[in-house]
Amino acid sequence: NVNGRVIMYVDDMTDSVKNAYDITLKRRKLQMKYNEVHGITPKSTQRTLKEKLAEEDEKYKGIGADVSTMPKDELHLLIKDLEKDMKDAAARLDFERAADLRNKLYALKGFDK
Repeated sequence: NVNGRVIMYVDDMTDSVKNAYDITLKRRKLQMKYNEVHGITPKSTQRTLKEKLAEEDEKYKGIGADVSTMPKDELHLLIKDLEKDMKDAAARLDFERAADLRNKLYALKGFDK
């Protein structure tokens, strides 16, 4: 969103992309009007690192259970989330956390480490 406009990067403006753009723009206008009527100023959420880590722990609780029944697309998304969180932990120099997330990744990918 730049100056109230929705920015999308696409190679071809197909009917489905145009439809998605139109829906997004309509919803954005409705949200902006609602915010104005109710005096709401959008702002970013503020969480401490401790709160974020607690949320991550809860999100990955139970990994190691049998994931063979998990739909493939959910498993793929879980793996992507774990990879991102692992890299974030390493960037924060929280190597113990990064290693723990790496081990969970190995378990999900079928490695036994």
